[in-house]
Amino acid sequence: MLPFLTHCATAPRLDDVPSQKALPPGTTTPLDQAIRSDLGDEPGASGVRLIEQNAMAFAYRAATATAAERTLDVQYYIWHDDLTGKLLGAELLRAAERGVRVRILLDDVDARAKHDLFLVANQHPNLSVRIFNPFYSRKGLLPKISEMLLRGNRLNRRMHNKAWIADNRVAIVGGRNIGDEYFGASDQSNFADLDVMLAGPVVEQVSREFDAYWNSEYSVPVERFDTEPPPPGSLDQLIKDSKEYRRTANETPYVAALRDEQKRADLLASAAPPLHIDDITVVRELEAPNRMVLEAKIRPLLTAQVTLTLDPLSRGTLITMDEVPIGGPVSRLGRLLEGPLHVRISRALRRLEGQLAEVEAGKRPE
Repeated sequence: MLPFLTHCATAPRLDDVPSQKALPPGTTTPLDQAIRSDLGDEPGASGVRLIEQNAMAFAYRAATATAAERTLDVQYYIWHDDLTGKLLGAELLRAAERGVRVRILLDDVDARAKHDLFLVANQHPNLSVRIFNPFYSRKGLLPKISEMLLRGNRLNRRMHNKAWIADNRVAIVGGRNIGDEYFGASDQSNFADLDVMLAGPVVEQVSREFDAYWNSEYSVPVERFDTEPPPPGSLDQLIKDSKEYRRTANETPYVAALRDEQKRADLLASAAPPLHIDDITVVRELEAPNRMVLEAKIRPLLTAQVTLTLDPLSRGTLITMDEVPIGGPVSRLGRLLEGPLHVRISRALRRLEGQLAEVEAGKRPE
């Protein structure tokens, strides 16, 4: 029965998928001018700002989408169909309407349930949606389970990348997906997470990483699946509905608080100050998206690569949201420091606490 269900799901058509690259930074958009004004007297420097407050993480994404005039490239593991997810989706659609090239790359663990919605949005001439490492079936729980059982080796490799890139001038990367619980808008529970807003030359590095995934053979244009096309008029209805939702959402307590000038001022006052850094490098976990899918055992860790580029430090802080590097990478990072390594763990494997305690205490693992 399972082989039959899986066989019925037709593989997407992958012939002649066009390759696309990020457009180079320009000089004419508001973001171009703002970044040049801020960093113009520091050639080669990049701006870096930590985003700790959930509400500010949403506000920065919405503001950069509103300001973009050339391109918006967004890449996420999860995009919820809730208040903040709908509002940010509406901003992307508004950007496409005013001529901005919008590229949306989503992992299929979450995107599959919203396939019809993305198929409609993809009809816009300025907006493209691609799905990373997708299920062939697009509906139903049983076909999804059968694919997991029979194609699990491929489907178990997911894209957890999170990037929001506006005009190739500003990028937001970090731990937040798109959804109320990531932006402090949930009535049930909210995550304490961290993003970094980047500006300057480093943004082009983030864009190259986005392009590597966008042009991977495992990123499938949403229209290439064997599904029924959207009904006539569906895009016009989506645009109309998103405008109405955006209007009514202004009355919600969450958006009203963001529009309050004093509350915005308080958030900005409590934010980490921006930094100008002369030398910053984006390091990705793997050499290419296709290796992530096909070679599950090849996983060079971030710290193993960072140690090749850093000079000895007197002190270091490692912040991890999902995994704690083990074995050799921790040892190499420990030896790099002249002082202790302080480890801040949000969600970690508890069996590693003993090893990390040794590093934090300043011991030098052999």
